[in-house]
Amino acid sequence: MEDFLRNNAVHCVRGRRLKQGFSLAEIMIVVTIIALVAVVALMSLSGQIGKGYDARRKEDLKKFAVAFEDYYNDTGCYPTQAIWDDTCACGNNCLAPYMPQFLCDPRTREKYYYLGPPESCAGYGYRLYASLQGVVDPDIPRVGCDFRLGCGPGDLSRYNFGTAIGTTPLAPIGWIPSPTPTSATTPTGGPYLGIVVCTMANVCNGVGTQERVEELRCPKSFLTPEFCIAAGCQSANPPLNLLCLGER
Repeated sequence: MEDFLRNNAVHCVRGRRLKQGFSLAEIMIVVTIIALVAVVALMSLSGQIGKGYDARRKEDLKKFAVAFEDYYNDTGCYPTQAIWDDTCACGNNCLAPYMPQFLCDPRTREKYYYLGPPESCAGYGYRLYASLQGVVDPDIPRVGCDFRLGCGPGDLSRYNFGTAIGTTPLAPIGWIPSPTPTSATTPTGGPYLGIVVCTMANVCNGVGTQERVEELRCPKSFLTPEFCIAAGCQSANPPLNLLCLGER
């Protein structure tokens, strides 16, 4: 009889525990942990997907460069701007036989940004741009673009990677978003009239020559005030006589 009562008591206690289940606080802790793990996993997955897209973009631009050279060898010029804008579309054969299917951005499915020759194409090069998702990709400065400002003023600021050939470099001449400071006693290059700098006070200021830019060790310099303003610096009207590195 005593054994029977004891066993029933044990079963009753276990039954009450099972019916009580988890407390609300315990459930919230478990849900929070699951949510954090899911967020970390999604962020990691998103980063890997972005790297995959960027690898595809770089490979696409290499394929375009090869196709353009084959096109040039046969026709004496690179594909004109009109062909790119009016004839080419994602997946079509506008560049056949040099490229069986026209390549587009793998994520947006939009055409890459192309600056090609006019109809009188002899003597012209081209520039082809893409936008990498990895905004600190080491290939960005390698091609002459900038992590923060892209490949130039205006529309070019939307793109941070590309390839170019011919008389025009990838980044516009005079657009130096992040120059390496050099010693004032060993200036390089000749005078380039119209040099504008973005000073430490974030103001556009014309200094006249490349030597002066190097002497002041300005972090950013541009060919025109418009380029300077497009990069996010303020317009100085009249220009303020401010130095850059070591202003006084």
